[in-house]
Amino acid sequence: MTDGWSVRELVDTISTRGSAECIVAFTSQGPVRQTSQMLANDVRKLVAGLQSMGLQPGDRAGVWGPNTPEWITAALSLMAIGCVLVPIDDGFGKAEAERLLIAASVKALFSTADHWDQLSPDVLAGIEHCVTFGSEQWQNLLDHPQASLGAIDEEQPAALLATSGTTGAPKLFNLSHGNIGANVQALAEAGIADAKDSALLPLPLHHAYPLIVGMLTPLTV
Repeated sequence: MTDGWSVRELVDTISTRGSAECIVAFTSQGPVRQTSQMLANDVRKLVAGLQSMGLQPGDRAGVWGPNTPEWITAALSLMAIGCVLVPIDDGFGKAEAERLLIAASVKALFSTADHWDQLSPDVLAGIEHCVTFGSEQWQNLLDHPQASLGAIDEEQPAALLATSGTTGAPKLFNLSHGNIGANVQALAEAGIADAKDSALLPLPLHHAYPLIVGMLTPLTV
């Protein structure tokens, strides 16, 4: 059991923190800072944008890019509406990325401008919605009025991830909302960190450990 933790409640909690700093992204142009209210607002706006695209609970949606605030916003929004998040290694080449996209049967893909040229026309044709971070389409999705977040069954799949493939080709496995919530709740109750702390996230978010321990848990506590 998740003991009450959910992505919806996480976003609601983040919004109560107002102007408190939430994310600091270190870029070549310097640090980019995002407040808690900004993140919560963006998630609720993107939820409405995703729903306007026709995405529904159970649809699989990929996120392919480096760790950025946009990555976090997309992931939280997709999970909040019940889509199955499919995180893709930013370092994947054409063959690896296409193999995962086809195996996961993604309906939507959020990525960077650099990645689209790696995919063949046949693979792109099988993806109903292709959104580039920072593009006009991305901004349009964030221009929707904020949507309310509904309840999601904890048994429902939340993320479809790939194993490291140390003994062969990577294999896909599901984590449910309950799986993720139980881990986040246990870490939060352990008191490892709290609101006085900052958490450095150097690991790529397509892995379960940084996704849950590095992203969701710090946002929760």
